[in-house]
Amino acid sequence: MNINRFGEVSLDRVRQMEARYGVNLPEVYRNFLIKTNGGTVSAGTDLEIMIPQLGEPIYMETFYGLDLGKKCFDIDSWMDEYRDELPPCSVLIGDDKLKGFLLLICSGDDAGVYYWDDAFQFEQSNEENNAYLISKDFQILADILSDRPSYLPLGSVVLLKGGTQKLLVIARAIRVKNGDKLLFFDYGGVPYPQGLVNDRMAYFNADGISRVVFEGYRDVDDANMVDNILQYLEENPDIEKGDASGWNTKA
Repeated sequence: MNINRFGEVSLDRVRQMEARYGVNLPEVYRNFLIKTNGGTVSAGTDLEIMIPQLGEPIYMETFYGLDLGKKCFDIDSWMDEYRDELPPCSVLIGDDKLKGFLLLICSGDDAGVYYWDDAFQFEQSNEENNAYLISKDFQILADILSDRPSYLPLGSVVLLKGGTQKLLVIARAIRVKNGDKLLFFDYGGVPYPQGLVNDRMAYFNADGISRVVFEGYRDVDDANMVDNILQYLEENPDIEKGDASGWNTKA
């Protein structure tokens, strides 16, 4: 991820912030805050985060920091304004281009990463419901805050660009022989809700996805598998990716 970092902040200062708001920050976010003290997404860079419940993406603009002297960048300033409206054990950590908030609920049954559409930019939002779960697993923060791409978990349901058939992701990082060529695809999927029919699988790449309808289950095992895939791609930079328009190839 390309961001213009605000600087650094000490672990002691982060711990003071945690004590003030009664939160225990996820380690991946705490480390990010220490190393960067937040920052703004670089001009010309789209940092997209999909909101599964809405089937719509947001595009991050700012990650807040500490003691920055400008309200628009400062965690404490935003928390002073909105703390009474927030659930327990939560903290505002950034905003998107629509000026909604990225919210962490750090513990409890509702723990996770959320998008708070405070400005009601989405038509689904209203006074009773304008906070949308991004992921219950804080591992997604590592994906958001890292420089490396990520993969949707197995069990995700997607729509491809120009398509109307939902696809259920059942495989990732697939090598497919096409004539004399061995091609690589990010994903393999089957029609949803039909499932596998006539041994046919859809092959497609991340850039061919127009909408994530549902995001599957993430855990440590999933994160380790994604690391293995990314390591393989790093070690094989000349691998040839297949054409996503050929997704109806027979498996």
